[in-house]
Amino acid sequence: MKIVVWNFSSEEKRGVLRSESGRLAGLPAKIIVPTQGKTEIAVTLNTSEEPVDSRLVLRGRFNGRVTSRLVLPYVAFWKFAKNSEVITC
Repeated sequence: MKIVVWNFSSEEKRGVLRSESGRLAGLPAKIIVPTQGKTEIAVTLNTSEEPVDSRLVLRGRFNGRVTSRLVLPYVAFWKFAKNSEVITC
């Protein structure tokens, strides 16, 4: 999946994103977001050890300031289907 970091200010932003929950791979050590621009980051969410319904929580720090957190609830449908029974009529 892709995470998009936006910058609506008149100065370049440098910082980091951290996952507070969920197993997220691919977050870079440093992110640079241009003035009035965006940066797209390809990441992978590993749901193998999470409950069927869980959430991803991201928080960032750019130019020394903490961002508001992003909370993204999700359902690992592959686990739901794996543990379900087939019902035929």
